Amino acid sequence: MVGLEALAVDSLVLVVGRTSPLGPEFTLSGRVLVPTAVAGSAVALPTATGLGTAYPNPFNGQVMLPLAVAAPRELRLVLCDLLGQEIRVLAAGPRAIGQYALVWDGMDEVGRPVASGTYLAVLRAGPETQVRRLTLIR
Repeated sequence: MVGLEALAVDSLVLVVGRTSPLGPEFTLSGRVLVPTAVAGSAVALPTATGLGTAYPNPFNGQVMLPLAVAAPRELRLVLCDLLGQEIRVLAAGPRAIGQYALVWDGMDEVGRPVASGTYLAVLRAGPETQVRRLTLIR
């Protein structure tokens, strides 16, 4: 079998289906999908690393934190209370260039719901730090 790298593709879909609902036979087929560009659909790469506007904010179930990474780098996104105590780590480690959507469900690090109030999303990427204020309403 030829490796995906040799075919210059980055995706593979494998479809498995039974030929009979009662029998043990099954068919196995594979299909290589080659990504293609669609005219006018160029993806813009981020020009700066940082947090976008959290939404919805205020929130009561979950909040989405858009994150843009302009260059591969180590980063850490933590949620803190107003005293600066870490509540939960949403992301830590290396990230590739791209757009990310991180979601906080209003839980602390061990899965307990946190109280209504104001929290801070703190992004540390290299020497840079960004802070976004989040309001949780239960």
